[in-house]
Amino acid sequence: MWLRRLNAVIDDLDITGDRERDARITQLHEVYTAAAKVIRVIDQSKVKSRIADETRAAAREVVFSVLTAGRRSGLAAACPHLTA
Repeated sequence: MWLRRLNAVIDDLDITGDRERDARITQLHEVYTAAAKVIRVIDQSKVKSRIADETRAAAREVVFSVLTAGRRSGLAAACPHLTA
């Protein structure tokens, strides 16, 4: 159900647009980042998963880029469990 809602919200979204004028760009980025963080947590847990190596690598890259960008705002210090 939430995927249908997400699709309706982002169907005509121009991600190159102005984030100040269209909050959906930031919202989509936050959903994307949250999904990557969930994948990382599953990957780092002792739970056996069937997440593909490519997906785990992509999630690591996303989380790393968010943490690198967030170092200036203190995000890395606030979320040390999300680092490699």
